[in-house]
Amino acid sequence: MGRAAESARIAAFLDGVPGSGTSRAMLLSGEAGIGKTVLWWWAIGEARRRGYITLVARPAEPGGLAYEAIAELLAEHLSDELHIPGNLRRTLEAALLLTDHRPADATAKIDRRAVTLACLAAFRAIAADAPVVVAIDDLPLLDAGSRRVIESLPRRLGHEGLGLILTARNDLPGVGGGLALDESLGSIEGLDVLSVGSLSDEQLILVVSARRGGPLPRPVMRRILQIARGNPMLAVEMARSPDEGGTSIALDGIVGVPAALRHLVAVRLGRLPTPVREAVQVIALATPPTTRVVEHVLGPGWGEGVDGAIDLGIVETR
Repeated sequence: MGRAAESARIAAFLDGVPGSGTSRAMLLSGEAGIGKTVLWWWAIGEARRRGYITLVARPAEPGGLAYEAIAELLAEHLSDELHIPGNLRRTLEAALLLTDHRPADATAKIDRRAVTLACLAAFRAIAADAPVVVAIDDLPLLDAGSRRVIESLPRRLGHEGLGLILTARNDLPGVGGGLALDESLGSIEGLDVLSVGSLSDEQLILVVSARRGGPLPRPVMRRILQIARGNPMLAVEMARSPDEGGTSIALDGIVGVPAALRHLVAVRLGRLPTPVREAVQVIALATPPTTRVVEHVLGPGWGEGVDGAIDLGIVETR
């Protein structure tokens, strides 16, 4: 809603992935809550509609385990049928902790170059069947090992029908101009940066009304528009306040969109029933958040919390 120009640009990017002969990488850049991830999921759906293979990762915290994001990307595709030369397969499985192929010397470090080559071999083997889109949400949270591999993909495999679609915030400390999000992005060959901007007041009113199932009183909506400044997530979270905490929207003394979002989300999560809150915490931390993982952690009755989170619009199933 309100993203026709951005959607058209993403569609054109996707159309150029197969057989383009050049590097294909797109970064969706914008402030927290502006709608990057919504567009990112839309892009994944469009890639699948075109018959592409989609490899998806959503790093949960800065750094993470070595090659954690690569393991998430490749989790569903590392079958015995996938053609990866023997030595490279053993290197890959060791790096991703899929099997015990560690060096005889327990103090020896895994050869980073060998791991990168092994990962590239896996991506190349997957791309042999169909065009591939590698989708990563919140790029700055990538672990260092995964980052090295991802940075090399467009240069090494871009001509083989593989593209990257990434998201990153442009309002983090030390980020200037919304383009150079960090030094490593400059090494991603052929990077196309799509700046995801604010929605107009008219578009924001439509978004809030659609999420609520009806319009808000005009004084409340004016207050939301004044504070949200075109940020759809902030507007939607503020619109919930009259329902869940009285008639006022309490953001006095809170400066900036990220801080306001953290405050509103924390208040909302704090009001959740315990089973729902526990389910949301597990889902947020799991990589990937499968029903099997949630059931294993929460045990019997896990479905109550998950169903409650889905009903409240906090969790979506895909």
